Amino acid sequence: MLPQPNTITAKRILDDVHPKLNAVENLVNNTLSQLIAQATSDEVRQRHELLQQEFELEITMIRMNLDHLTTRYAKELHDAATGSGNASLTLDRHEQLAIHSASALYERARAIQTGV
Repeated sequence: MLPQPNTITAKRILDDVHPKLNAVENLVNNTLSQLIAQATSDEVRQRHELLQQEFELEITMIRMNLDHLTTRYAKELHDAATGSGNASLTLDRHEQLAIHSASALYERARAIQTGV
């Protein structure tokens, strides 16, 4: 894995990372549930259920680390949300992994939705 940057702007957290993670959660809650319900065989249903579990586990890990980040930088994120700042936030290794994982999971979710 390539080294990830150890900083990110508060705006990027608000405008890029959180929306992508919300989109992935939407996929898990809606698209995969629908695919499971419409599965034409037990094999297909089980494959989609396993995929749903994998996504849910990854989302949980990402959310835990983003919660840690948002707690540490609550003021900076508030300032960015209100337009009065865009601080550069220093990430620990777990937060770096969470940011990277959120982007990768988003790309994976888009591939599932588009059938790629």
